[in-house]
Amino acid sequence: MLEELDRRDWFLGAENSGHVVCRHLTSTGDGIVAGLQVLKAMVESGDTLAQLRQGMTKL
Repeated sequence: MLEELDRRDWFLGAENSGHVVCRHLTSTGDGIVAGLQVLKAMVESGDTLAQLRQGMTKL
């Protein structure tokens, strides 16, 4: 997954296994970091989790 994030210059990626990587903060799946980043995005955008999900691309 890290290679794909690098190739696309994306900073957030997730696997079917549940691992979420915030590439700009860590190179491994860290649930606490991922959860905090989701909450930050919700607060900053004012969107719900469902609304944020609509903007994601599943590969």
